Amino acid sequence: MDIGSSLQVKSEEATSSGGVRIRLSLTGHLTEAALGVALDKADSELRSSTTRPALIVDCLTMTGYDSAARSRFIAWNSRHKRHFRCVVVLTTNKMWHMVVGSMSLASGQSMKAFSALSEAEVWLAKHPV
Repeated sequence: MDIGSSLQVKSEEATSSGGVRIRLSLTGHLTEAALGVALDKADSELRSSTTRPALIVDCLTMTGYDSAARSRFIAWNSRHKRHFRCVVVLTTNKMWHMVVGSMSLASGQSMKAFSALSEAEVWLAKHPV
């Protein structure tokens, strides 16, 4: 299974909104296995961070996901949410915007969906390190 081409995880320093970000870029149909690889990489990036980074989950080129992948992300995020200052989900899928809003309410975490990173920049600036 070639999952390396379907995901990318990296830390980046953002000067416009300040602070470190961990960005998960996911493409195609997300399986639990592919998500597991991405989350393992995110864990590694998180361990090397000296501050509470923002988590950016880039789903702009995702076409869908397995229910097992959704469950795994929710469980992972629940365990790690105190380590992130906020979560941005990038997607143009309006249904996913509503799902992210519901997740934010249920988890008590600062989490919001945007259609583009440029839209998220102002919101990210309001969530300093």
